[in-house]
Amino acid sequence: MRQDPEGWENADLESFLEAMSAWTRDMDGYFMNRGEPVPDVPSWQLFAQMLLAAKIYE
Repeated sequence: MRQDPEGWENADLESFLEAMSAWTRDMDGYFMNRGEPVPDVPSWQLFAQMLLAAKIYE
């Protein structure tokens, strides 16, 4: 964030966590739109996707 503060839609912790929660609730649609299976079991890769999505998700 320090290197690209304008690249973050959710710059404070509260909005970041809210966005992460919202994306997690909507992630089935994300995977279906990409033609990918919805993960049954959480993985570190899925967690990384959640973190990246929370950066910009509204």
